[in-house]
Amino acid sequence: MAIEAVWPDIIETLHALSQLPLETKNKNQGLRMIADLSMRALRTQACSLALIDSEGRYLALAACRGFDADFERRMVGKRVEPCATGDGKQLDFALFARGEIIEQANLQVAGQSIVNNQIAQRYNLKSVLSYPLKSEGRLIGYFNHFSSNSEGFSEQDKRLLEIFAANAVLFIERFKH
Repeated sequence: MAIEAVWPDIIETLHALSQLPLETKNKNQGLRMIADLSMRALRTQACSLALIDSEGRYLALAACRGFDADFERRMVGKRVEPCATGDGKQLDFALFARGEIIEQANLQVAGQSIVNNQIAQRYNLKSVLSYPLKSEGRLIGYFNHFSSNSEGFSEQDKRLLEIFAANAVLFIERFKH
């Protein structure tokens, strides 16, 4: 879809994003709202915001959207422990620790991605774009977008996710003080 066709929706979404710091005093609610707005702009099926603890020992899901309510309730706040390699059941933490953009397809094949393949199958997730969240040069988490499209993400999608990731970092930093 051409950017011109969705431009009014993107402007409205980015305006709502700019108002978020003024309207939201609750960190978790704000992160859920950022996730919702980013899903609308990127037209993705689901997303999650995962934060790394201060010692870099684990990821904890701060927001999880686009899944069923029960799954989201169970996952938010859940710690994802690292493992040496991605086996489709546990997270390949070394992949995340590099702090690079991660883009993967074939999420439904066991051992082929950073996502549990059974979850990918259940929610028809075929590709993921994970954008690192960095504050003062330090990796603090990842913003993950999932799509049922097996072709992956466009350059425009990547730029939009970069905008939302930067806003998520600003929002997270606001609650440190």
